[in-house]
Amino acid sequence: MSFIDNFFISIFSKEIGKDQFGNKYYESKKLDYLGQARRQVVYKGKVEASKVPPMWHAWLHYMINEVPINNRPLAKLAYAEEFEGDAERRTAAYSSVREDSSTASTYKLPAEVELGKRSNDKFDWQQDYLPNITGTSLSHKIVKNKTTKAEYSRWQPLDESNLGESK
Repeated sequence: MSFIDNFFISIFSKEIGKDQFGNKYYESKKLDYLGQARRQVVYKGKVEASKVPPMWHAWLHYMINEVPINNRPLAKLAYAEEFEGDAERRTAAYSSVREDSSTASTYKLPAEVELGKRSNDKFDWQQDYLPNITGTSLSHKIVKNKTTKAEYSRWQPLDESNLGESK
């Protein structure tokens, strides 16, 4: 982004957060015609859309309204007192409630393993997010096999002098 873009974003928007790559996320102070604040990202270093982690991408595109912290959205923990004594019901309980500010409604998220663990927590099998590395020095390089010979032979046209004489 240009210096002018960064200048206007810093004046007319408020900083919301920062991700693990150093990208800064802003929300405009003024609402648009839909009644939503415009959400923007200022990239650290090279401007590359794949540098935006999944939870911040969801926030930028109004899929979630909670600001992601540590690559997961903030959520209100609720209903903990309902399932205090019953461990089996507690693991299946809906413990996280999010408020959708655009509709003023709430919806519940299922707890994963134990009370207080949000459904957006990272599992053991999940890898850390990486931006797109295509075209960089870190991208995959194809190793050519030196033991096999190329079996390509180029096409040779017929001799033009013999084309009209065959009878």
